[in-house]
Amino acid sequence: MNGDCLTNLIAREMEAKQISIEALADRMQLSAILVERVVSGSAKLPLDQVKPLAVALKIDLNEVCALAFAQHFGLQAQNLLRELLVQATLSDAENEWLDLLRAASPSNVAPPSRIGKRLIHSLLGGGTAAD
Repeated sequence: MNGDCLTNLIAREMEAKQISIEALADRMQLSAILVERVVSGSAKLPLDQVKPLAVALKIDLNEVCALAFAQHFGLQAQNLLRELLVQATLSDAENEWLDLLRAASPSNVAPPSRIGKRLIHSLLGGGTAAD
């Protein structure tokens, strides 16, 4: 079962940090019965509890998220998601442009206008913008 990795992680971290099921349930604001079922592997971690679990155990959110995703959807779906996310990763230069735009923008940014699109395309040497 794909949840074995997640349940092993939870049990290992609880033991290392000497956290009881009741204490973990309190930290996550869940019932102790549900937490016990997740820890034992008889229930899946609700996806809305991924972040509260990571915070409660002070463990890597990305790791918990990946293991919970695999628990719910299987390793094949997890691998597909990782492939898609890797393809969506921005380069350092793209991140630099985004940081610059965010720093220069007010908090209530409107979508780019037709003129704004054309201006950006001409500044970056991309020709005319598609509307």
